[in-house]
Amino acid sequence: MCWDEISKELYGSENYTHILMKENPELAFKYFLLPPGTEVKIPEISETYAEELPPWKR
Repeated sequence: MCWDEISKELYGSENYTHILMKENPELAFKYFLLPPGTEVKIPEISETYAEELPPWKR
């Protein structure tokens, strides 16, 4: 899977891709497509964060 696919599946939007990549820097700079079975740290995203985004990123 790609980072944006994971973001879309978990958070409902690709707009959170950067959060996943920031939480997993050891993988983010090594893989565009993650190998099957790769464990990825999944941070929680607060409602406040989503509200702070401009309308086109929500």
